[in-house]
Amino acid sequence: MLAFTYLGIVIGVPTLLLSLWHYLTYQSLNYLAYAMIFFLVINTVICVWELVLFYCFDSIEAIHQKREKAGFYKMTPEGRKQRENEPIIVFKDLPLKTLLDPRTWAYVWIDYSRFDTSYVDTQSFGYNIDVGNGHSTFILYVLHPFVALLALSPLT
Repeated sequence: MLAFTYLGIVIGVPTLLLSLWHYLTYQSLNYLAYAMIFFLVINTVICVWELVLFYCFDSIEAIHQKREKAGFYKMTPEGRKQRENEPIIVFKDLPLKTLLDPRTWAYVWIDYSRFDTSYVDTQSFGYNIDVGNGHSTFILYVLHPFVALLALSPLT
């Protein structure tokens, strides 16, 4: 399954279920609420990736350094060929059993470091702000839709 398809499912299913829950609770269509639900679900996935950045950093850094030594990032015919043979994570065909493995999603950062090397440097602002965001907001993003729907529910 393409990682892109998996992401569509991981983002789409909770968004649809939470939107349905909202609709059943309030019996009205509220597109702003649906947009907020979609935003929170996407950010929850991003928080997971930010946690992966912290907890799988050693493998991210090792693969990045291996690529650097092999000339992966150089604008030469050899570097271009290597990049063409290694698509970014969302376009990779991944076995289902690897989709829940954090090492698989470490490739989000390995691929991102093609464009911004600050994510393979633990002293950089980008690395630290994203790792901090992942640790500080993950639980809030996961709980927010449920708490908001329950707190505003006519059942309470």
